Amino acid sequence: DDNDDIMMDTIDDDEVEFPFCPDGQDDGQHDEVVGTVDDLWLPLSDTSEFGQEVTYEDFVNDTFSSGSYYSSQSSDQTYFEWNAILPFVRHLRSVFRHNPVACRYFLQEIRCCGRAGIQSVVHRATEGDLYLSDLAGTEDTTSLLLLTKIMTSLSVQDRAHLMKYLEGVVNAIIPIIIPGKKMPRIPNGPKDSWKVVIGSDTSVYGQIPHEAVKEVDRNHVSLSVNDMINTQMALGADLNFIVGDNGRDRTGINGTPEAEAALARMRHKIQANGGDPDNTLYGLIAIWSDGFVVSWVKQKDNSCWTLTVTLCPTEGMNPKDTHAIALGLSKYDHSYTVSQIMKQLEPLENGIVRLWSSGGRLRLVNTAFAVICYPADKPERGSLTSTLGHTGNTSKRGNYVGRWSTQFIPSCARCSSNLVMRALNNDSIIDVGTCEQCCDWSYTDRKGWEKAWPVTSDTYPSEPLDETLMQELGIKWPENRKVPFESYIKPMEQTFSWLIEGVKVALLALAIRIWNKGQTTAYLNSFAVSTKVIKATVSDADTLYKEIVGAARHRREGWQDNLKQLLTTTALTSRGVIPEMWVQKLVSLSCFIELPMHEIFLGAIQTIYEVIEEYIKSNKEWEKFLAMVNPFLTEIKLFRLSWCKLEPLPKSSWISENWIAYMRCLPWLVGIYIRNIGSDEVGNAALARLIHTLDVMVSQLMCADQNCDEEKLTLSIKIFLNCCVEFSNHLDRKKRKRRKNQSPESQKDADPFYVKGNFISLLNLVRQIKRFGKLVWYWVSYHVYCFDQFFYMTNKKCSTYFRLRMGI
Repeated sequence: DDNDDIMMDTIDDDEVEFPFCPDGQDDGQHDEVVGTVDDLWLPLSDTSEFGQEVTYEDFVNDTFSSGSYYSSQSSDQTYFEWNAILPFVRHLRSVFRHNPVACRYFLQEIRCCGRAGIQSVVHRATEGDLYLSDLAGTEDTTSLLLLTKIMTSLSVQDRAHLMKYLEGVVNAIIPIIIPGKKMPRIPNGPKDSWKVVIGSDTSVYGQIPHEAVKEVDRNHVSLSVNDMINTQMALGADLNFIVGDNGRDRTGINGTPEAEAALARMRHKIQANGGDPDNTLYGLIAIWSDGFVVSWVKQKDNSCWTLTVTLCPTEGMNPKDTHAIALGLSKYDHSYTVSQIMKQLEPLENGIVRLWSSGGRLRLVNTAFAVICYPADKPERGSLTSTLGHTGNTSKRGNYVGRWSTQFIPSCARCSSNLVMRALNNDSIIDVGTCEQCCDWSYTDRKGWEKAWPVTSDTYPSEPLDETLMQELGIKWPENRKVPFESYIKPMEQTFSWLIEGVKVALLALAIRIWNKGQTTAYLNSFAVSTKVIKATVSDADTLYKEIVGAARHRREGWQDNLKQLLTTTALTSRGVIPEMWVQKLVSLSCFIELPMHEIFLGAIQTIYEVIEEYIKSNKEWEKFLAMVNPFLTEIKLFRLSWCKLEPLPKSSWISENWIAYMRCLPWLVGIYIRNIGSDEVGNAALARLIHTLDVMVSQLMCADQNCDEEKLTLSIKIFLNCCVEFSNHLDRKKRKRRKNQSPESQKDADPFYVKGNFISLLNLVRQIKRFGKLVWYWVSYHVYCFDQFFYMTNKKCSTYFRLRMGI
């Protein structure tokens, strides 16, 4: 049998099976392994029969037909091609016998000098030259690999101790070396060890495949997302592609409408770039970033910021699929770092060929990855998108613009009753949208907005721009922001293109002095852009006025053409007027979604606790309430329930899981207070309605998916918000401090329900669930805790430290 000439002796059953046997050909016979069990997956000698090092092109070569190595059908062509590749497979088996993962790892990237083996890597590391083609000896290779493995697992301080010990060992044995015996290459001293093992491009670690960590600026470092995906696929990570080998997957996030839109976009780009959309693996990416405290001492200086990427987040943002991509200090601006990472992610949708290990097979596949969402809390989202935070007067509701009015935005008495009737499936007592007394919590163009956001201030611009000039310069009015305004300003959902149009109009009007600086600022405030953008616009307009408009006054020709070039989006971005986040096409503003942990539990539920505490204390019943409920809470805590990690009252450094437990017990706690302690019957009734509507709303939100009843969810949120308004009338406002520069007539705005945007932004969760699926899929508390422990108590403040933490 010809097969006897090819296949060699068998391996013992306890040996590691080589992962690249073709399907249908692994009949229990295996290639001979050169070397003993004690060898570190190395050939016995450089002169062994299969001791020549294999190249990348030898194993993954276009001259072999696609899929022929793994074909289960027997044919002469398949047999011939497998015979041709078998010597290389045999060598890889001998080299990587005890570490099959390393074989996949090396084949992915190493192509230096035609050598793709570990002996070449060690030789180049010891000689400090990337362009050598010789091989290191077995002893040198074994010792240096062991040293590399040890050093990469040690801290910086432990590495220094190890190198000091090795230095003493080498100095001790040098005088007694046997003449003529070549001593294995052991680095002598910390500097030598660092250079040879991990500290340079020619080191062992520098030559093997790894994600290179680069300094973005003095305060941030990042690694390549593309390299990270290459490594994960080569190592055989279990990635649940939206379209994989088994076809279209619709589980979890992969079955949401947003995932469907991302898949259609990737397929279009693959085809436009000449690829095959039907022979491509498609995956999704979720981005998250935030700052966190690593030391309670001097938090402003010591808090860190990180950006993570989650690959194929099917059942949510699982920590095992989440990878840190960038690190920095919280107190610095992160917009440039994020924009650089966005530029890395954009080409991933076009299709990239990668080496993939799956099911014991190693093959080249075409892949495409698209960003599906960017979950972030409100301060982080405002900083990244250069929009006002949730405490701004026109930006209470996330991703929307509308001036807050305590009197007109909440439902009036008639609309509030109408919401309850609709929730009970009864006929509405009024037509939706026709009420002139309120906005009914809606950010659409309703009659109530005529009273909520009237144009009564002289600061708003009233002088229109020349339509002919705007047309020549390629500038148009943003939707619902044409000057002069009507009697009121309409609310709008923010988009990056809409914000860019607004900045261009304001810049032009100020540059040609149609508006003054106050009017320009008021106009941009109607877009809820950040103060940084407003300042950049005003500064750039002054520059344009001096350079361009001044030339026009002196009748210089071509000033309009020059102005047109300076007002393009590209030019404004290069000058820092338009943020780079606004011009990227990867993530739309609506993809910056709410985090349920922050929005519901660390936001609304925490505020509800503070309101209840304030209400009970105003009745001088707080101590009595604590004495009654704390014994029960302590007993519940002793059960150590994973789903109810309750703590006694009052709160003290609670985290999200404590607030979840508090929410589970809140109706019972309030019931104890009302039945046994509460003396204010009217206030107690309002409190009971507040807690019951809160319980219903949270239950519906946390259980809903993309197939939920959108109207039902919206009704439950609006009814809860109306109960918040009702209960706020029972709080003692006399003891509450007003915000800075707040007039006495607007003192009601100091109520905790209105200071922040957590409550009104609950309305955003309805559309988020319809587009992105269940809220629990975007729960990030676990890997936030992991990163917090990783950097705990560090006081380093430079990018060098972050580079070491992200590397090895």
